[in-house]
Amino acid sequence: MPRLPKGSEEARQRMAHLRSLRKKKLGGSIEPVTPMDSPVPPQKDPDSPKKPEMSGKGSKTAWVKHVADYAHRNNMNYFEALKDPKVKEGYVKK
Repeated sequence: MPRLPKGSEEARQRMAHLRSLRKKKLGGSIEPVTPMDSPVPPQKDPDSPKKPEMSGKGSKTAWVKHVADYAHRNNMNYFEALKDPKVKEGYVKK
């Protein structure tokens, strides 16, 4: 279908026709989108308290470093070290 000049009478008539077809297809009036139907989440209040930032990938906690170091020293993998009861005994909270 050829593109019509914006604002021409023929373009207005075609848009009115398309709206009427859409109205029939939907079975009634075309209702505006309500905020509950919107796929975009509502904006958060900038003054509300923020959650603490999660540590990103690559940053390790002291416990994770301790377990990894223990595993390396005892020639085992990380998950085996987690199961070892001695790893908890050697950890000192800072």
